Amino acid sequence: MSILEIILHYRNYNAMTEPVFNSCRQVFMSTLQQSFPSAPLREKREIFTETDPATGTVTCEAWCKDGKLDRADGPAVVYRDAATGTVTHEEWCKDGKLDRADGPAFILRDAATGTVTHEEWCKDGKLDRADGPAFIRRDAATGTVTYEAWCKDGKQIAAPSPAARPAPAPG
Repeated sequence: MSILEIILHYRNYNAMTEPVFNSCRQVFMSTLQQSFPSAPLREKREIFTETDPATGTVTCEAWCKDGKLDRADGPAVVYRDAATGTVTHEEWCKDGKLDRADGPAFILRDAATGTVTHEEWCKDGKLDRADGPAFIRRDAATGTVTYEAWCKDGKQIAAPSPAARPAPAPG
């Protein structure tokens, strides 16, 4: 099984694993509700935070709408390293699914170097990107890409030849 197949299976980008993914999300939401019993999930926007008592750093933030991870103006889940404050994990979600139009929906960073080590570009919970690889892994020390996969609508596709690749978006 390739790295991408493992990730796709784990993160639920195909219909067969959807119940598993939803179960994981329900456990996450249940854990949030247990951690913050005074703020029950209901039909409104809520923000949950967790702070490291030793450093005072907010180590976890989660934005929810109607009991699902959802945030229109930023990542719905953010984790920070307690010692450095570096954002190490971001999930951009819409209606409980990874979704972001202008960048990767799932991002991991190395706490020590700040290097982005993992990116997943998603639309409606599925790996999807028109102008580049939808799945990217990088070496934490060098930032060198170690693996990439091109995907459309949750399915891996052949990478275009370098000459046929679209120009990167300005930014």
